[in-house]
Amino acid sequence: MLVFTWVSSSEPLSSADVGTVQQRSSDLYAMNLRNLDATATATDIAVTLDDGGSGVLDGQWLLSLDGVSFTASLAIGAIRPGQYRQLWIRRATPSDAPTGRNFSITLRAAAGSWTS
Repeated sequence: MLVFTWVSSSEPLSSADVGTVQQRSSDLYAMNLRNLDATATATDIAVTLDDGGSGVLDGQWLLSLDGVSFTASLAIGAIRPGQYRQLWIRRATPSDAPTGRNFSITLRAAAGSWTS
């Protein structure tokens, strides 16, 4: 099983809820994608974000494997049993974003296959 956790915690999370944010602001969040399986390696992993149709993803949320280059989705080759891969999520809220809105996105990771 693949799960996301904040870097500072091993508590699984399925979404990143950052509350109400200021217009024309940005933030960087570090998290880990962990393989909780004891024997199988997750391979060909696709990491995506889902805003549930709210429109907050429109370039505001991006992913990175190095904290420098950001894209809308990530491809991770493999994560061995019990290991993790650190990744970053960047939020960049434009100056014309709606105010008073709670910004939350769902994190998704799917392995193309599992090998023992």
